[in-house]
Amino acid sequence: MIGLAHLGFKLHDYSQHIVHTLHGAGYRSTLVGMQHVAPDSRMIGYDEVAPVQGVEAEPVVAAAKTVLERSPAQPFFLDVGFAETHRVFPPPGLLEDPRYCRPPAHCRTRPRRALTSPPSGPVRADSTMAWARCSRPLAEAGLVESTLVICTTDHGLAFPGMKCNLTDHGTGVMLMLRGPGGFAGGQVCDAMVSHVDVFPTVCDLLEIERPAWLQGQSLLPLVRGEAQQVN
Repeated sequence: MIGLAHLGFKLHDYSQHIVHTLHGAGYRSTLVGMQHVAPDSRMIGYDEVAPVQGVEAEPVVAAAKTVLERSPAQPFFLDVGFAETHRVFPPPGLLEDPRYCRPPAHCRTRPRRALTSPPSGPVRADSTMAWARCSRPLAEAGLVESTLVICTTDHGLAFPGMKCNLTDHGTGVMLMLRGPGGFAGGQVCDAMVSHVDVFPTVCDLLEIERPAWLQGQSLLPLVRGEAQQVN
């Protein structure tokens, strides 16, 4: 929450990492790709640290697909870390179109010239390259409906006026969840939440006891429409 392990920061007690709470509930944990929690991934306590040749999306996705394709023991916790939120972005593939990719709200884009002409330009192209590396293998493994996917970052995106700037765009992070328990997609929540709220959310969703030292609040009341904010 307050520093990068690779720049001298470390947790006081790695037994408080979420993998240990999930181990107690019968989950097998695997790390694929990069993490900023410990100087050495083996310190954290994953059951497995998958071998990966680099931290870019291409080798990380391939390694993650290998884990999923071997039918991992149920239930499982798969932590996948990409470097692609950092520049330089690889080019988009055939399925991505810059004209229909919405960039961050504060970035200026070319206006529409006609209703039949979608906006385009370098900012949209940049956004398309950023988003192009963030999806796909669960469907191929048949795990979409039974798996909660949590997608977030550790800082603002690497766009002008965002990462490395002490503004809402620089210090705020994206948080997207999809899966069982009400996370069906298609919803936008403007409530103020934090990374510390993800751990208790997972505990409540799995109906396992929260550790006594755990901070943060569950996001389930927001998702279920039972509250407008968490305190």
